[in-house]
Amino acid sequence: MKNKLLFLATLFVSFLWALGAASADTIIVNGTTVYNGDPVTENGRILAPLVPFCQALGVQAQWNQELQNIKIEGKDTEIFLYVNGDQAFVNRVATPIAVPPRIVNDQIYIPVVFVSTTLGFQVSWDADKQTVYVAGRTNDLGSPPDSSTNVTRLLLSDGSVYEGKVSEGQPNGKGVRTGPDGSSFSGDFRNGRPDGVGEYHYPSGAVYNGQFSNGQMNGWGILNYVNGNKYEGNWLNSQFNGYGEFSFTDGTIYRGNFLNGLSEGTGSVTYPNGRILNGTWQQGKLMEGR
Repeated sequence: MKNKLLFLATLFVSFLWALGAASADTIIVNGTTVYNGDPVTENGRILAPLVPFCQALGVQAQWNQELQNIKIEGKDTEIFLYVNGDQAFVNRVATPIAVPPRIVNDQIYIPVVFVSTTLGFQVSWDADKQTVYVAGRTNDLGSPPDSSTNVTRLLLSDGSVYEGKVSEGQPNGKGVRTGPDGSSFSGDFRNGRPDGVGEYHYPSGAVYNGQFSNGQMNGWGILNYVNGNKYEGNWLNSQFNGYGEFSFTDGTIYRGNFLNGLSEGTGSVTYPNGRILNGTWQQGKLMEGR
């Protein structure tokens, strides 16, 4: 029993789309190949040669040798990028950037996803062909989506791949989002985040089925662990909150209240032999019981 109480005291569940890696042999912008060769990547982010990439996007690019920066001008957007810098300026607002521009073999390379999505383009990834497709607001991704289903494939800025309904350039409606770490979410999206009902697969193999709002597990849900343990109950901000039941593989079951992932307040433990312990918990610790 002591080990199980200690286990309950350390429960903490997070919902995280990790940053990941991709490696492209080919980059195609609106049907035009702008890069075809050995991949240029850093920290899993794909970079494209400045001049042909911006020409294909239809935007102006200027290189300042003295300041080692790049100015890119779209219709409504101005971007300043700095070689080896950790932030960009978008319409004069400082914005963190995962991978800055680099100079490789005397040629300037810029991050594909950051520049494309900031300018309002959509990005998709074909893993089989090792190809990145960049398209304008027309959603023409080289292979146009079926308009009857409005299903689009996007490469998101965090390295995840999304396939499903899209509006205003981001996931909205039913879709599937797969992280580069092997995690995935399938279900309802709103404004680019899980919102509604869905199923999330952790890289570890654990599976959550239930309600989401604003990208977090909120509402009622069930989490099945790889080892056979199971939680069913209320969630708030991707943690156990409110009433829930935690079942262990040996048949032991805790029923009661949780707060921020820990048993809190009144609850009971039912053992496989039928014995029931009723008690009061505080921050996962049994304070009083009989």
